[in-house]
Amino acid sequence: MSTPLESMIDYDALASAVGRELEARGMDQKKVGRSAGVDPAKLSNLLKRRGGLSVNNLLALCDWLGEPVDNYRVKQAPKWFIERLAKGNELSIDEAERLAEERAGAARRQLAAARQIEQMSPDEVDDLLAAATKAAAHAQ
Repeated sequence: MSTPLESMIDYDALASAVGRELEARGMDQKKVGRSAGVDPAKLSNLLKRRGGLSVNNLLALCDWLGEPVDNYRVKQAPKWFIERLAKGNELSIDEAERLAEERAGAARRQLAAARQIEQMSPDEVDDLLAAATKAAAHAQ
């Protein structure tokens, strides 16, 4: 029998956030399931800390919460992920850990940039794109 892999999602934090939001909105699990488009049985298992979610349910629930999935990523990559990264890229474990942290940092920076862009007006976005295009042309 194989051992389940440690998740890259902090389901305990997600379950806590959903529980708080359930209470704040005065909704029961069935209503949340229908509202979010999440299988009520899977939602119940999550809230009882009995399992995770499919990618579709995870995304739907994060949308319902109004939060990006990245908020629920584990802070440190699980051992199995580091080992796969090392093997797949012919790296030492230390090198794979550094690569994983670099990728996580890049993802956090992209998310921060996306959040900034969401706050901009369409004209500001156009100006930003024009400036980026000009800078790329000068770099060549």
